[in-house]
Parts: sequence; structure tokens; C-alpha cells
Amino acid sequence: MLDTVSAPDDSCMVQEACVGGVGERQVLRFDTTTPNLGTADLILGPPEATPEFFEWSECHDHYHYTGYAEFNLTDASGAVVGSGHKQAFCVRDSEPWVAEAEGQVPVYNCGFQGLSVGWADTYSWNLDCQWVDVTGLPSGDYTLVLDVNPGRAFPEKSFEDNRLELPVTLP
Repeated sequence: MLDTVSAPDDSCMVQEACVGGVGERQVLRFDTTTPNLGTADLILGPPEATPEFFEWSECHDHYHYTGYAEFNLTDASGAVVGSGHKQAFCVRDSEPWVAEAEGQVPVYNCGFQGLSVGWADTYSWNLDCQWVDVTGLPSGDYTLVLDVNPGRAFPEKSFEDNRLELPVTLP
């Protein structure tokens, strides 16, 4: 979904590099859902106890997970023309992803973070920074590339399913 956001120079979205500049910005918004389809829970724990995964955001006054997901918009030649990242403040059991998880109580939350087997963490399109800034890009066809755990910070059964490419047409 295309949207317009106002980015004053003192805003968190500018300070945290979620937009490419100040003023009115055109952004491509979307959800990001990452299920745990492995054989073990991803356990991150309390943010203050795991500085290798989290950094304190002075702007938001809470911790952010560093490097959870990256977003790139590429043109027909494959060149990156826009980028973004999941400004994650919380990695948690957001929704059951497989039938076995239905009816179970979520284990992980913002205080003790992680992702249970069979659950998914969803970052909704309406959250700040859950976008790619497309301000000034010409109309045309592009590819949105989403990479989860791009730095391989936590172990996985397979990294093969961490990348998703979707066609996007900007009007």
C-alpha cells in the first residue's frame, strides 16, 4: 500500500533512517510475518540481558532488535533503489501459524522475547518504519525483496526460506 508520511527532522523515523529525508515522504507499506517452522524455539530473552541482539533506542525509549529483517526495492536491472528494515521492538508469538499451535497460549512477549515453534511474529503495515521509502521513484515495475535474519545472527534449520521477492508496480 502506498502512503504519505510526514517526516520532521526531529522525528524517530528520520533519526533511525526509516526514510531517505525530511518532509513529506511516499512509502510502500506492507506486513512482515515470520513463522518459526523449525524444531526449536528461538529464545532471545529479556532485551537488557541480550545486548548482542538489542540496542536501546533513545528516540522510542525502548529496545530494538538489531538486524531482524531488511527490505530492498530493486529495479528491472536488480539495482537497489529503496531500502528499509524491520524496526523491531519486540520478537514475540503474535499468531499461531500451524494447526498444532491453535489454542495454545503465547510463550514469548516483549519482556521475554522469542518465537515458539509453530508461531509467527507479525509486524503490521501500519507501524512506523514498516515500509520502503519510494519518494521520487518513477512509475514502473519493481521487486520488493524481504530478507529475514540477513546476518545469520540466530541459528536456523535452513536459511533457504529467509528471502521473499514480490513484484511491485508503482503508479
